Amino acid sequence: MHDYWNNIKMKVVIIRRIAGICTISILGIWLCLSTSSCISNDKKEELLQLDSLASMARQASEILVIDDTMIAQRKDSIHMKIDFIKSHLKTKPSEQLESDMNILSGIASNYEHFLKDYSSEVYDNEEIKNSIDELRKDFIEGKINKKAFKAKYLIGKPNVVEHLNAAKKTVNLVLPIDNEYHRCSVSVNAAYKELAGGK
Repeated sequence: MHDYWNNIKMKVVIIRRIAGICTISILGIWLCLSTSSCISNDKKEELLQLDSLASMARQASEILVIDDTMIAQRKDSIHMKIDFIKSHLKTKPSEQLESDMNILSGIASNYEHFLKDYSSEVYDNEEIKNSIDELRKDFIEGKINKKAFKAKYLIGKPNVVEHLNAAKKTVNLVLPIDNEYHRCSVSVNAAYKELAGGK
């Protein structure tokens, strides 16, 4: 009986030691992944450069969150309602209605430009993020040397900067005019509804 309890105690001690080793190992792996302590100092400068590119790519992805399906529906709705009003209105439109229709026509034009560029910007963003991740992986694993890294970085950096600026420009085609769209839609929607027989 005494041997039985000794064996139990020994197993508990062993299990505790194994658990402690596993905990330390997991903690070490976590620290290695979450810091650059496991990466040699001679690669840190290049990895910081990649961090900068990755940060710009993330900024672009955070900008590219517009619902382009909704924008396409708005564009089509604007054209349809204005065309309907112009073809069914028997009198000269009020100054307010005419102004709002002109503004909405301009907004629809902005939407068209946005829709042409937006999907390609979203695609480019994924490609750029994948390229940065691949370059980071290849450099850490030693598949490319510093010279090859520098060449790729010097080519890639302007592309990332250009992509971020293009993303901002594309989104700015729609965001600043959102309030104007809602304001002008009031009179246009009312006129459309009236001419369509309240439908």
